[in-house]
Amino acid sequence: IVRFNAQLKRWEASDVSRHDLSDRADDLLKPALRLSTEISHAYADLLQQMTHLSTFAELRTDPLTGVLNRRAFDESLEKLLAAHQGDELPLAIAMLDLDHFKRVNDEQGHLAGDRVLQDMAQLVKACLREGDVLARFGGEEFLVLLPGVLLADAHPVAERLRALVSGAPLDDGGTVIGVSVSIGIAE
Repeated sequence: IVRFNAQLKRWEASDVSRHDLSDRADDLLKPALRLSTEISHAYADLLQQMTHLSTFAELRTDPLTGVLNRRAFDESLEKLLAAHQGDELPLAIAMLDLDHFKRVNDEQGHLAGDRVLQDMAQLVKACLREGDVLARFGGEEFLVLLPGVLLADAHPVAERLRALVSGAPLDDGGTVIGVSVSIGIAE
């Protein structure tokens, strides 16, 4: 801009017509305008990509608990099975079902039930290994994929999860709600 202003002053001092002066100013400004347009387009592309990623994440995430949803779980399972096809690597799966959850909703209200689901998801997520997959299957049911885990080794994991959830005082903002969870496992 300083260079542009200096050049503009030199042209104004000379015997250049207003039309020529305007054309010369346009010539000086064209690269800056081109760059500005490129930046604007790049910014618009970036916003579009961010929106796409956000939408993609929303399609794969359970909005209440923040863990994967059933669709994303199915995709993860397919990818794991395809990646290890023929490898004979074990894969255990655990299904967690909150016991008597309807009673929590009926007696404490659906907001309390939502908080219990959120708390449970965070408790379970915190004790899983990197690479394990946690998803909300539906309602009060959650699935955990345990790659590389044999059925015999899944028993202690399931018991640890059961004890963790059953021993946790999940709080609905005033009333402590005692919950328990049943877990089924398969390989």
